[in-house]
Amino acid sequence: MSEELAVIRDVDIGCRDIGRPCLWFNAEGLHVSALQILNWEDAKILIEEKQCRSVKDLEGAAIIVECNNRTMVFKRLKK
Repeated sequence: MSEELAVIRDVDIGCRDIGRPCLWFNAEGLHVSALQILNWEDAKILIEEKQCRSVKDLEGAAIIVECNNRTMVFKRLKK
């Protein structure tokens, strides 16, 4: 597994099809992009860390993702 830089695109918040609040966005990296869905607790941490007034403030934010065999998992904001 390797860590790579990615950018948040198409961010939104709601219940989607999982029936409970979550934050979702597309993480676009150099080699792959993937939908990321964060549970409410992880979304809260990300929103507080970025000090968002709205989840739309996350649009374009640089993040670190872990890539493995064409999969991508959000790890943290890039500092």
